[in-house]
Amino acid sequence: MKKRKYLAAVILGTGALVSCSLTPDYLRPDAGLPKEAPVSWEQGVKAQKEESDLNAGWWHGFGSDTLLRLQKAGLAQNHDFAARGWQLAQAVAQARVARAPLFPWLGAEVHGSRLGEHDNRTHRFSMTDTVSGSFQASYEVDIWGKLRSQADSASFIAEATLNDWRAAGLSLESDIALAYFYLLGQKERLAVQSRILDAARQMLDYMEKRHRAGAASPLDIARQKSDVAAMEARVEELERVAQAATNNLNNLLGNAVITDELSDAIRKEKLTDLLAPAVPAGLPSDLLIRRPDILSAEAMLKSANADIGAARAAFLPSIFLTAQGGTQSSSLHNLFHSSSLFYALASSLVAPIFEGGRLEAQLDITLARREEMVARYQQAALSAFLEVDTAIAANAFLMREEKKRREASEQAQEAYRIVSVRYAAGAEEFLAVLDAQRTMLNAEDAVVTVALARLNASAGLFKALGGGWAESLPPENISSGKL
Repeated sequence: MKKRKYLAAVILGTGALVSCSLTPDYLRPDAGLPKEAPVSWEQGVKAQKEESDLNAGWWHGFGSDTLLRLQKAGLAQNHDFAARGWQLAQAVAQARVARAPLFPWLGAEVHGSRLGEHDNRTHRFSMTDTVSGSFQASYEVDIWGKLRSQADSASFIAEATLNDWRAAGLSLESDIALAYFYLLGQKERLAVQSRILDAARQMLDYMEKRHRAGAASPLDIARQKSDVAAMEARVEELERVAQAATNNLNNLLGNAVITDELSDAIRKEKLTDLLAPAVPAGLPSDLLIRRPDILSAEAMLKSANADIGAARAAFLPSIFLTAQGGTQSSSLHNLFHSSSLFYALASSLVAPIFEGGRLEAQLDITLARREEMVARYQQAALSAFLEVDTAIAANAFLMREEKKRREASEQAQEAYRIVSVRYAAGAEEFLAVLDAQRTMLNAEDAVVTVALARLNASAGLFKALGGGWAESLPPENISSGKL
C-alpha cells in the first residue's frame, strides 16, 4: 500500500514550494456534445432493460464464469498489456525525476592523498599525508514557477500514461470477450453445418435410390452431389476458422495452448446460453468522463498547458544559491578541528540576453502543442460519443433482429415436426422432410449468427462506456515507478 502512494504523490502533487506561476489557468474545452441524452439512447437503454433485469457490472452480466476466468488470465499474462504497465512505471519514475529540481541538491566527497619526496643529500624519503572532506549544495529559487510547471507537466504525462494503461486493459478485456464469443459462435456454426451436411447426404442417398428405381434424373443427382461437396468444404472452412479463433484467444491470453481445464469449460459452454447484459442509464457526460482515453487526452492537455508556464518563465532571470564547505588536515584526528574547516556561500542571477530566437520558438511550440491537445481532446470526446451512440443503436436493432430470427427458427422447427408427422402417415415424401430439416438448420445457424453479433455489440457498448477501468490501479511494482 505504501508503494501506491508514490503514484498518488507524483500525479497529484509536484512539490510544496510556493512560487509565482506563469501557467495559464486550465479550462476544460467545450467538446461540442449534446447536453442531454439523445432519445435513441433512452430507447436503447429501455430496450436492453426490458430484455434482461441483470446488471451485475462489467462482463459479469454475460453469465459466463469461463469468460471471467479468461479475462483474469489475459490481464495477468498478456505480454502487450505487461509492456503497457512498464511504460507507466517509466512515466511515473520520470515524473519523480522532474520533481527533484524543486528541492536543494547536496553532495559530499572525501579525498585522501600521500606525497612522497626523496632527499638527495640524505637519500631518505619523506611522506606527507593530506585528508580532506567537502560538501556542495545548490538550489534554484523557483520564483517564476518554471520548475513547478515542468514537474506538473511530467505528472500530467504520468496521469495520461496511467489512463493509457487503463484503456489498454479495457481493450484487452473487450478483445478477449470478442475472441471467446467468436470461438463459441464458430463451434456452434460448425455443429449446425455438420447437421446440415448430414441432411444433404441423406437426401443424396434418397435421390440415388430413386435414380436406381428410374424416378430421379442424373442431373438431379449431379446437383445434389455438388451441394454435398460444397457443404463438406464449408465444414472444412469452419474447422479452419475455429482453429484460428482458438489460436487468437491463446495469443490474447499470452499462452501457446489453453489449459485442459479451460478447454473443457469452453467445450461445455454454448454461445446461445450467454446473456446480453442490461445497460445502465446515464447522461453523456456521466458516461464519457470515466472513459480512460478521454481522461488521458485531458491529462495531455493539462501537460501542454503547464509547459506554457515553463516556456514563459524561461524568458525571466533565474536565481541560484550555492554553498560549499569542508575540512582539510594533514592528519585524520585533526580533520574535524575548527582550524581545518572552510566554507563558501554564493548566489547568482542568470538572465537570458540573446538566444537567437530559441526561447520565442520554444514558447510557440508549447502554444501550438496546447492547441493540438485541445483538438485531440475534442476529437476523443466526439469519437466516444459516437461510439456509444452506434453501440446503443446496434444493440437495439440486433435485439429486435434476434427476436425475429428466433421466431423464424421456432416456426421452422414446427414445420419440420408437421412434415415428419405427415411423412410417417404417408402424406409427404421423404424429400419434403429433408428440405424442412435443412430449412430448420439454416434458421438455427442464423440464430447463432445474430446472437454472436448481439453479444459483440453488447461488449462494444460496455467498452464504449469505459467499463470499470476509470478507478483501476496497476500493481504496486508498477505504480511505485520502481523497476
